[in-house]
Amino acid sequence: MKISDVTSPKTARIMLEIFKTPLRKLLGKPQPPTVKTKHDFDVKYGVDTSGLVDGRDLHSGHQNDRFITAYFGVPPSRLINALELWQRTNQRTTSQYRFVDVGCGKGRALLLASQFGFRDVFGIELQPDLAQIASENVQRWREQSDVSMELSILCGDGPSLLPQLLTGPVLIYLYNPFRAPVLRALLDSIVNQGEKLSAPVDVLYLYPEYEEVFSDFPVLRKIFHEEISISEEDRDDGISGLLDPCSLYRFEP
Repeated sequence: MKISDVTSPKTARIMLEIFKTPLRKLLGKPQPPTVKTKHDFDVKYGVDTSGLVDGRDLHSGHQNDRFITAYFGVPPSRLINALELWQRTNQRTTSQYRFVDVGCGKGRALLLASQFGFRDVFGIELQPDLAQIASENVQRWREQSDVSMELSILCGDGPSLLPQLLTGPVLIYLYNPFRAPVLRALLDSIVNQGEKLSAPVDVLYLYPEYEEVFSDFPVLRKIFHEEISISEEDRDDGISGLLDPCSLYRFEP
């Protein structure tokens, strides 16, 4: 008997969301068979950003491998909504900001961010195979878009590579890429640059599973904590909920 046989359509949707919730933690679980193998975004733009890759399969040989959660491309509408919310929180223009996705995976967020007119866009990815896929996606994206800004992938450890990118206003984007120890090291790498920074550094943390780490860094001021919606078209990816929490923190020198 199907769920729809005994419940209303509305109740069935609520039950489906309940079943999705454990999957969205993306920690130590095999890929659910319901995850869409090719998102409409990939079909439209000829890129490869789909699928769920468990953290246990993302080996680079680095000591932080054990703290990786997983790779799952952010639903395009959710990131767009989050970035539009971020834009309303400051008086600077987006073109003044550098966008840095730490744990960028296959690079979907980078491609989307390039449409917002940032000063430049960088992705940092620890796992070499994902970094290579992201680079290939960037090349395909350039071939069919009007993106003129620098759009680059750096392969390596986020806390180690991030400081060199902290020039001018910066928006750091995190889609729950790693557990608390690496998040703490990343925030340390920002705060330790404090005296060298001359412009704000924002941290946009989508699905902030380890947000309690921020309490150890009071210089990072919390700007908002909001539930971010998703479009009807993005709801069939097999894992995304109707709403996801998102927090914004700001360091102002």
